[in-house]
Parts: sequence; C-alpha cells; structure tokens
Amino acid sequence: MIDIQRLYEFGLEIKASNIGINHFRMVDGPDKLVESLKDLTNEENHVLIIVLPSHSSNGSTSFDDLDYNNFTQFLVLEKFDIRTIENNYEEMMVFHRTLETLKKLIDKMKNDFYEREEFCGLMSSIKAGTLQIDPVRHQSEMSGYSLTFTF
Repeated sequence: MIDIQRLYEFGLEIKASNIGINHFRMVDGPDKLVESLKDLTNEENHVLIIVLPSHSSNGSTSFDDLDYNNFTQFLVLEKFDIRTIENNYEEMMVFHRTLETLKKLIDKMKNDFYEREEFCGLMSSIKAGTLQIDPVRHQSEMSGYSLTFTF
C-alpha cells in the first residue's frame, strides 16, 4: 500500500515545482472534495486535489504473494464565477488552461518515474496504461480535469 504521508509530501512537491499549481489539498473522498472546495478563492488557481487512494489486492491468491494496487485521483481545477462567463469560448478556456497544467503534472510524474531514487520511489510503480483524464465541470464553482491512475 502507498505511504499516505509520502503522497501528501508529493502533493507539496508538485505545488512547489512551479508548474502552475498554487494550492494543494488532499481529501479522503468525494464528500470532502466538495466541502474542501467551497472556501477557495479565485486567487487560488490552479488547485491540485489528491484523493486518498483505494487499494486492491491485485488478484493475489494467498498472503504469501499479497500485492496491492493503489487507485487514486489527482484533480487540477480552476475556480471561476459562471456568472462572469460571457460565452462558451471563455468557459472552454478554463478547460484549456487546466489541461495545460495537467500536462505539466504528468510530465513531472514521468520525470519522477525515471528518477526513482531521488523521489523515494513513489511514482516507480505507476502503471502508465491506467492513466485516464476526464473533464470535471462545475464542481463547487470549479472546472478542470481529473487524472485517475493505478500504482
């Protein structure tokens, strides 16, 4: 299973890495996600939310070969006031900006994958084929993207 403290530290490293994230939170599920987004301001864009991973025993048949998959979600969101959006283009630019930040986040994860020793191996077991990117629309006045993956 993944070290939760290390995952939290990784979130702080992402924020400090100058890729466009200026606020970070870790939450334990969807209910806390909505609650944690309510008090953010427009000045705190872009926000990285890491959802605590769930774990699966990866089809292990005995305790002797027990191995876990960690399923988690990283969200890159931008807060905006929908009332100030004048047209569809402006709304789509929120998705454009957050996708650009998410691409930088994926590049950081890829670099950390190849530099395992320096980054305590957190990303060393990421399964690249499991990365899924989905739009997140109007979640507590925020939109952006969700990156779901297994490691």
